[in-house]
Amino acid sequence: MQSKLQIPPKTLNALKKHDFLAKTYQQLNKDLNGLLETKLMVNASPSHEPLTELIHQLAPIVIELTEKNKLAQFIYSIDLKESTFKSYLNATLSQNDFLAHIVIRAAQKVYLRTYFKSF
Repeated sequence: MQSKLQIPPKTLNALKKHDFLAKTYQQLNKDLNGLLETKLMVNASPSHEPLTELIHQLAPIVIELTEKNKLAQFIYSIDLKESTFKSYLNATLSQNDFLAHIVIRAAQKVYLRTYFKSF
């Protein structure tokens, strides 16, 4: 399945900033709170780009959420579009693209919170 996901360059650049990346990890952990004991950890010396690293860490978590029938609750917490979730469930969206959507949504929440906090 070829990836058609276009990731906004601003999002990719923001994720390269340690503070923004740490807040994105915190947001994802907040959305996972109460669903799993597993927490995402910022890697001090990642072997991948930040987005790839997050996707790599999220993959087993999504599998565990699926096995425990808690994936829908997580998607609700993330506030991901229902159509994106359905595309993943219907196998018309790859797992990596689905995970990228999750990371992008968490990053958007961090960006919006930071933006509106300045007013």
